Amino acid sequence: SLALYYNRDTVFRSPPVMDNLNPTWPEAHMDVAILCGGNTNKNIKIVIYDFEKKGDHEFMGEFETTVGGLIAARSFAQGADVNDVNLASAFNIT
Repeated sequence: SLALYYNRDTVFRSPPVMDNLNPTWPEAHMDVAILCGGNTNKNIKIVIYDFEKKGDHEFMGEFETTVGGLIAARSFAQGADVNDVNLASAFNIT
């Protein structure tokens, strides 16, 4: 299952993808005001859990990004120019 957090509040939780070590979650649509307070440069946290039927879901990993970073990542995935300065600036790699 995938969860999105903004200001420590859960703003989205996906349905679990069962019995799959390489899951693909369905697209989700939500209001930007709910996702990031309307500011696409504010950090959001994405956390991945291995869903367990008995309820003690196993933490798999997490990362922080912004809505702007997600939009830029989608543009790259759709074949955008990797040299586009406006897209590259959305990523912070440390």
